[in-house]
Amino acid sequence: MVRQLHLFQILGLCFLVLYSQQLLAEVTAETNRSVLSIDETLMLRIVQTNGSDGDPDLSVLKKNFQILDQSQSQSFSFINGRSSSSHTWTITLLANNTGELTIPAISVGNEQTQALKVFINKPSATPAQDGKEVFVEVTISPDEQVYVQQQILLTVSLYHRVRFSNASLSEPQLENAVVERIGNENNFQKLIGEHNYNVVERRYAIYPQQSGLLEIPGITFSGNIERQQGGFSFFSRPGRRVISRTESISMDVLPIPDAFTGQNWLPAKHITIESSILENEQSIKAGEALTRRIVVSAVGLIGSQLPAINIPSTSDYKSYPDKETISSQLIGDEIVGTRQDSMAIIPVRSGKITLPELKIDWWNTDTQQQETTILPAKTLSVAKNAAMPDLAQSAVKEKSKIKTALNQSAVQEQSMLQENLSHEDSRAES
Repeated sequence: MVRQLHLFQILGLCFLVLYSQQLLAEVTAETNRSVLSIDETLMLRIVQTNGSDGDPDLSVLKKNFQILDQSQSQSFSFINGRSSSSHTWTITLLANNTGELTIPAISVGNEQTQALKVFINKPSATPAQDGKEVFVEVTISPDEQVYVQQQILLTVSLYHRVRFSNASLSEPQLENAVVERIGNENNFQKLIGEHNYNVVERRYAIYPQQSGLLEIPGITFSGNIERQQGGFSFFSRPGRRVISRTESISMDVLPIPDAFTGQNWLPAKHITIESSILENEQSIKAGEALTRRIVVSAVGLIGSQLPAINIPSTSDYKSYPDKETISSQLIGDEIVGTRQDSMAIIPVRSGKITLPELKIDWWNTDTQQQETTILPAKTLSVAKNAAMPDLAQSAVKEKSKIKTALNQSAVQEQSMLQENLSHEDSRAES
């Protein structure tokens, strides 16, 4: 009985200790700054005291912030028979927008932090004149309104006059738009005021897929300034972190105009269409395949936007599509998309055969009018092929034979029918 009493006392004491620890458990949040500019980072500290295991749910931060970095630490103590623990998370944030932003309550296990508010100012209006160590500039063309699927050329320029480690430059991420990076990075130097900057330039083609307001988010650079260790050393170590961010850009995207009547919507500055026959046109023979190559080029479109070119078969020739080649390249300040379609053409008779005219309707974004690019019809002289019969003449002869056979069969059936009727009449008279 005494032993049972001691056991219940021990269990009760353990329960009280655990219960008191739960009562003392709490989680708090704090920031190192409450007012900052959009190109500066914010440190968020989350501290859990005497709490259960579990990590903070940081997904609630993604609406207003980017998470650049995070770390954690733990500590334990036992003083005067009482134990305590502390778990600290440090999160580096970068605001997505200016104005008053809320850091919402963050769940850690069964506890939640309090919500916090911070005020985000715009970045410096003239970073280059301030002699900053690094800044990012963004330009777009055109810079006003565009049509749906019309090209927007985005140029991102990173200026820096110091060396960095752990550096990153964000890529444009857009909803309801296709983004294509064009070409390789362009590296050069530029003197601005009294400072010589190294410039890294990237270009992107943006094609909005629906009309309405298009939001191009800001581009962010982050990195640590390298600093040399004391004394002679081949190595450097990361220094303070630097952030630079551009403002977002809004554009109006217009729908396809009612005046456009073409089959495929192609907003471009210029479109050309050319064709060639790979074989010698002077030695084309019936029954032998020749290869026709059709190339469509468009200024202001990527190659994948251009429609496929097909030539249907006729009684004069058979047409079979072959391979296609699609490409895009930056020529000067313009993107030129190209689509090359190849097809095998097999003449089925000798004489003159004509490949049909081809038309491409498109919308001129400079003149705001519909235009049509035409590839004229092409006539070829086809020689007879002694090694094979003329396929067209053979087909005509075959049709004639079938028609003759059908006529003979009809005559025989008519004759038999008349003979049967005569027999029936003879029987009736008898």
